[in-house]
Amino acid sequence: MTAGLLQRLVRGGLLLVLILAPTQYSIEVGDKTYISIVDPVIWIVFALWGLGILVSKDWRTSVTPPLYVVLLIVWASISCVQATDRMTAFKEVFQLIEYFVVAYLLFRHDARTERGLQRVARTVLIMGCLIVYYGLIQYNLRTVESFDIGATFGNRNVYGGYLSLMLPLIYGLALYQPGRGLRAFLLTTVAIGLGVTMSGATFLAVSIALGLLSIMRGPRAALLYAVALILACTLMLPRLTRENAEVLMESISLYPDDVAVAGRYTEWQAAGYMMIENPWVGVGAGNYQKNIGQYYGVLPDPTGAAEPDIQNLYLVLGSSMGLPGLLIFVAILLCGIQRATIVAARSHDLYTKALATGLLGAVLAFAINALWAPLLVRGIGIPLVVILCLIDVLRARLPNN
Repeated sequence: MTAGLLQRLVRGGLLLVLILAPTQYSIEVGDKTYISIVDPVIWIVFALWGLGILVSKDWRTSVTPPLYVVLLIVWASISCVQATDRMTAFKEVFQLIEYFVVAYLLFRHDARTERGLQRVARTVLIMGCLIVYYGLIQYNLRTVESFDIGATFGNRNVYGGYLSLMLPLIYGLALYQPGRGLRAFLLTTVAIGLGVTMSGATFLAVSIALGLLSIMRGPRAALLYAVALILACTLMLPRLTRENAEVLMESISLYPDDVAVAGRYTEWQAAGYMMIENPWVGVGAGNYQKNIGQYYGVLPDPTGAAEPDIQNLYLVLGSSMGLPGLLIFVAILLCGIQRATIVAARSHDLYTKALATGLLGAVLAFAINALWAPLLVRGIGIPLVVILCLIDVLRARLPNN
């Protein structure tokens, strides 16, 4: 194969990855072992990318993962020594490598040029809009329960995690969009996304992020957003066909039935005990569920089928990989927020400022939403890494970096 052909295959493969990534559809290949439809694609593209570098011998175009990513992988690997289920721990580390190393290297390389950057950002935006409208279709199907409104995802919590990445990104681009027609479409998409989410955590996280982005845009945008949010919460949400206001409140309520504390919050306390008793390397990456039951103590251990994906991501990471693993991941998110803020503040190019603003809101909303859902899962991991990658690309392009 020639270097040019390999480059075209890699570009086409990465577009396919962006299209296939936002979904939880997967195939069970073993006992509780699943492969999503994007997993083999991304490894094939990675092999083609490596082969292309060997053929062209252009080592200058290769990139390396950030130090904090290396530290995360190393600490996750160290935590495996504590795991009661080593195979699950190894699978967790392998998934982290796929997300934070393989996907990062591929998209950082592809987005290094202006054309590549716009191609990646445009594809992410288009997929985000399509999945929002898929959720709208499900919202209007009476055969679909409110909890199951997840578009291409398994439930409202994971779908909400994806929306927490996409809606601020779309809104940030809309804030600086000169064309009225496109701006109206983007703002309408954001409003629909907030209307179809059944996760109170997502609605709260996205609302906070959009408020911050509006303040960054200026007093007029902040005032208009505040008025729109108040009207939406007081007049529109209570009148929607799914009784959104009640569903959103119930989803994060401390006492959803006015009697017992919600199971997610008792699990938070149990996870906190597990983290305190295993502060350095935790109980092993991927071993959270296998160990959480023994840390309830006198707390009411939930019985029956519990709603999936309601754990606190930070407590999951802290109890499974120890406090160092948790702090490294938090540092990744904070670094992304800081770099996006710098780009948004210093850039004079309207598109770059808009993109950086949206990316900032995406990471912020994800960080808030992760308090109520374990969002490092299939379908969200790669979109998160692509967003962090785009931030790094924009930051590297600033003059006097």
